[in-house]
Amino acid sequence: MSDCRTVQASLDVLVTRAKSAWPRAVAAHVAACERCAHSLAVERLARGLVAVAARGSAPPVGFAGRVIAAGPHARTVGADDFWRPAWIALPAFGAITAALLVLALLAGTRPPALRAAPGLLAPTSAAEQLVSGTGADSIDAALAAILMNRS
Repeated sequence: MSDCRTVQASLDVLVTRAKSAWPRAVAAHVAACERCAHSLAVERLARGLVAVAARGSAPPVGFAGRVIAAGPHARTVGADDFWRPAWIALPAFGAITAALLVLALLAGTRPPALRAAPGLLAPTSAAEQLVSGTGADSIDAALAAILMNRS
């Protein structure tokens, strides 16, 4: 009777022969042993795949033309299509903005108030002080500033 070691050692020979050409002891062992039958099937499959890959195959005549004809035709980008990518991104931008707003509201944080840095954005004239709401030193100075800006 043949054992697994004998079958595993002779896999290369067994794969190339028909089952009828195998020794009776090997055929009986492969029929009874699931592991050896599986190894033999895997070896046959691997050799078959390698043989098919080595043969190669050419696509049918006219295959490339049919594929190109079935696809969408190339179109040129016109002036109307210039902003199309930006419009595609608009819903994503809105969703991100809404998500950030919801997160800020759930966290209970408020954005810091905008304050003018001293000397950087501070109003310099009486009219700017009046418009910005900081108040003018006197009504006369505010009127003088307004009248001077009119001319």
